This record gives sequence, structure tokens and C-alpha cells, in this order.
Amino acid sequence: MNVCRSCYWAFPENYTHVAMREIRRLDLTWQDEEIKDFDSLKERTDKEGMELPDYVKEVLKKSIK
Repeated sequence: MNVCRSCYWAFPENYTHVAMREIRRLDLTWQDEEIKDFDSLKERTDKEGMELPDYVKEVLKKSIK
């Protein structure tokens, strides 16, 4: 199926949808010295009652405006 050729699950390097929904994904990894940055970020989101992905999206959205 052509639709499967443009799905994230089949071709994560080049996709237009995830399971027929228009979605884009970004996976971030913190390692080594970066882990303390992640922990600080997580602590901040917990205090603000936000989920980490929502907080990161909000910060990024502000930076591109």
C-alpha cells in the first residue's frame, strides 16, 4: 500500500503520518553531563504541574516566534 510507505512506523526517516494521523515526532536523549539538565527540567515541570513534552513544546514555540 502506498499509504504504508509514508507511515512513521514503516519509514521513520521520511514520513507524513503516524497510523493515518498527521503527526510529527521528535525523540530527544540526554546522556552523560546532560542528565542533570534533564533532571532540572523534569523538576521544573513537576512543580508547574506540566508534562515534560508539553513544557518542551511550549519553550520551543516561544523560541521560534
